[in-house]
Amino acid sequence: MVAPLDPVIARPESSNLPAIANLQQSCPDFGNIYKFLTQGILPADNDQSSKVQKSAQDYSICNSVLYKWFQKRVRVDNGEKWIKQLCFPQALREDALLSYHDSFVGGAHLGIERVYHALSLKYFLPRMHQSIENYIRSCDRCQRIKRDTKGIIQVHTILKQNGLVKRTNSTLIQAVRGYSDKDQNNWPNKLPGILVAFRNSPSTQSTEYSPFSMVFGKEMNLPFDASVLPKDNLSKDAKHHLEEIISNLKITQDLAAKNIKLKQAKMKERYDINTKIPEFRLRDKVLLKEHVVPVGRSPKLVDKYNGPYYITVARISHIN
Repeated sequence: MVAPLDPVIARPESSNLPAIANLQQSCPDFGNIYKFLTQGILPADNDQSSKVQKSAQDYSICNSVLYKWFQKRVRVDNGEKWIKQLCFPQALREDALLSYHDSFVGGAHLGIERVYHALSLKYFLPRMHQSIENYIRSCDRCQRIKRDTKGIIQVHTILKQNGLVKRTNSTLIQAVRGYSDKDQNNWPNKLPGILVAFRNSPSTQSTEYSPFSMVFGKEMNLPFDASVLPKDNLSKDAKHHLEEIISNLKITQDLAAKNIKLKQAKMKERYDINTKIPEFRLRDKVLLKEHVVPVGRSPKLVDKYNGPYYITVARISHIN
């Protein structure tokens, strides 16, 4: 049982881990496809047999380990690379969720979409999004530290600060709250691990890439990943390795810039749906926004508008 204020860093040692291939063969989700790709044997059940044959083209065996090939769905080919996902056996899924959600080194109790996108860059399991959603919605710590989004509707004030910084700080404070003890003295020690989670997590609302991948051209490996993912034994010369990183960086940064523009366009589209140009008529009674604060008055206490005034001249297009 993991203590709520001291979640473990899920890191099973390689020497204590059964072989990934053996776990995949015994896993109900992957046993049939593994047997078909390695031995050509299909399940006796016709429905299962048909399902295995249709999906076999998306899988491959590498060094006796089963992988699934995945590419993000896009309307137009934009150069997005295929992702080689390790087919994750059921025996290790709880450890993966502990590492990517509960652990303060890489978890930080981030939300459903962030955890899903981070895991899907390396691993595959059927109904992954639903499994992650069920896990996070039942997380005791998340229920205690996160803002209730279905409570009483609050009045939104007009923020004058940098909205992006304000939003990031809010998420950071929420993560720190998740690991702070009752005396609130230990939070500085938790910051490095929490920042690892932020740098490893893809930005689902803008670039769709993690900060780490946009700087280094590859995904970050958490302690859990280092103990589970099979090691690449093929040596690469320095020049080839550098060329590969530069190529990955260019593709990632170009796609990130395009994703930001697409997200901004969608946000504008959603905003414009409920936005209406105000209509005024001559002789309408209106208030005028006050921009000048009288000398000696506090801007926080002075009225924002003065008046009323009557519209006597129509000089702008939306006045009838």
